[in-house]
Amino acid sequence: CYTKDAEGYFVDNDGKRAVDKWRSLVVHEMFHTLGFSHGKFLHAKSPDGSSKKLIELLPVTDLDGLSDRVWHFRNGTRAYAAAQDFFDCHDGDSPGWQGLPL
Repeated sequence: CYTKDAEGYFVDNDGKRAVDKWRSLVVHEMFHTLGFSHGKFLHAKSPDGSSKKLIELLPVTDLDGLSDRVWHFRNGTRAYAAAQDFFDCHDGDSPGWQGLPL
């Protein structure tokens, strides 16, 4: 449940602003609306026609404890490095970090 703080921002029960909490998710979804989807990265080709292999399907554990598989940028690609810098996510930030999910 969100309420407004003295400055007019919506905040949760811990006082964290909704805009700060959800910013990365909104940016992520905006990239999808611009046409960036796993299909574009999955089928990307090198100049010689071979697959660039930009993404891979990795197992993850959802917040509810169930297992799932989610597309991730592969380490060593320019897309991985650009997304890592843009979202400020780096290998040492969290145990088991496997790259950015699409």
